[in-house]
Amino acid sequence: MSFTIDKLPNTQFELTTMLLRIRPSLLGLRNSERLLLAQLSAHMNPANDWKCWPSFKTLADEMEVSVSTVTRNMKGVVDSGLVTVQRGKKKDGSNANNIYQFNRERFAELTGLNITTPEQLLASPVSAVHDMTLREVYSAFLTNEKLTQAQTLMLVEGKPDLSTIERMQLERFL
Repeated sequence: MSFTIDKLPNTQFELTTMLLRIRPSLLGLRNSERLLLAQLSAHMNPANDWKCWPSFKTLADEMEVSVSTVTRNMKGVVDSGLVTVQRGKKKDGSNANNIYQFNRERFAELTGLNITTPEQLLASPVSAVHDMTLREVYSAFLTNEKLTQAQTLMLVEGKPDLSTIERMQLERFL
C-alpha cells in the first residue's frame, strides 16, 4: 500500500511515522539522511516549536553509526531545508549542542501537500481526503496540467489501474 501525506504532522509520533513511511527520494534525501531525520524527529515535539538539541554523539549512539556518519548525513538533511540549524552557544561563549527545528512548510512543499480545507489538518494520514486528492491529481494529469514530483509519485504508486502508456509518461518525470 502506498503512503500519501495529506496533512501536516501534529504530534512527534505522527512526524516520525510519516518520515519512516515516506520515500526518501520524495524528500530529496538519501535513505541514510531520511533515517537521521526520523531519529532527529524522535527528539522533537510541537510543545517546543518542533525544536530539539541532541548531540551528534547521542544521535550516533542511538543509530549505532559513527559521529562522522551523522555529520555527513546532517549536511544533506539541513541542505534539504527540512531542518534549520542554530549554532549552540553557552553564556560563556563556549560551544553547546546545535538547535534543530523541523520546517513544516518545506515538508508540505516537498510532499506536494496542499492544505485547502480544515478537514485536511484533522484527517488521518490515510483517509477519504487521500482518495479525493488522488482523483484530482489524475484529472490534472489527464488535462496535461503540470504535476509536482510528489503528485507524479502519488499517481504511479496509488493508481494501479493506470494504462501502460500513462505509467510510462509519468515515470519519465521520476
